[in-house]
Amino acid sequence: PRLKKTSRLIGRSTAECLSSGLYFGAAAQTAGLIDKLKTELRAAHAEKKIYVLATGGDAQLLARAVHFDAIDPDAVLKGIASLAAINP
Repeated sequence: PRLKKTSRLIGRSTAECLSSGLYFGAAAQTAGLIDKLKTELRAAHAEKKIYVLATGGDAQLLARAVHFDAIDPDAVLKGIASLAAINP
C-alpha cells in the first residue's frame, strides 16, 4: 500500500490509525535521518550547504511534512539511464 497524507495524527478507526502512523512515522524517520546525515557531513567534511533531493514515488507526499531542497521522483531512473548511455 502507498503512503497517503492524513489530516490528523490520531485516527478514529483502525484504518485511520494505521494510515496516520505510517505517514507520520515515515515523515519523522525521513526528517530524523536527514538531520543526522547533515550533522555527520558537517562534522566529517566541513560541509556548509547540504542539498537534499527527494526521489521516488512518495517524494511529493513526504514533502508536505519534510523539507527538501528539490524533488525529482525519477532521479534514480534518470541516473541509471545516464550510466547506461555512457556504458553501452
